[in-house]
Amino acid sequence: MKKKLLSAMLMVSGSAMAQNVMSPELLWSLNRVSPIALSADGKTVFYSSKKIDIKTEKSSTTYYAAPVIKGKKVKFTSIEGKQIFQTMPHIWYAQDDKYIYSSTDEGKSWSTLRTVISDADNYKISPDGKYIAYSKEVLVSPSLGKDIYKDLSKSSAQ
Repeated sequence: MKKKLLSAMLMVSGSAMAQNVMSPELLWSLNRVSPIALSADGKTVFYSSKKIDIKTEKSSTTYYAAPVIKGKKVKFTSIEGKQIFQTMPHIWYAQDDKYIYSSTDEGKSWSTLRTVISDADNYKISPDGKYIAYSKEVLVSPSLGKDIYKDLSKSSAQ
């Protein structure tokens, strides 16, 4: 009796697992979820969901806030094309191609902090908001023809 019951349970669980096959379509339907920050009180998590349209190869990002314990997610507004890169208690920092923004109401409204530095990456703002640290790519030793010979900008020789 126990063997029959055990074998029946294994067959049911095996058939239930067979229904969840990973496929490219299932992966695309999940979107790309990225964490942004945890609220100052630790009760809300902020994240983004990036959906890519396969036919047009364009993406759209939606920002959400969700309670850590339980509850429903809520969309929060942001400037189109803006990427949040740092959060601190009560201050958020984001950027797009031209400006760095700050928000004191968890992304509901944004104000321009300064213009983006050309070719800079990995921005970090000091806790008092007075200083900005960043990194830039630097050519250590020229290895491409266009790096050695400035007048041959289309050269692909190495």
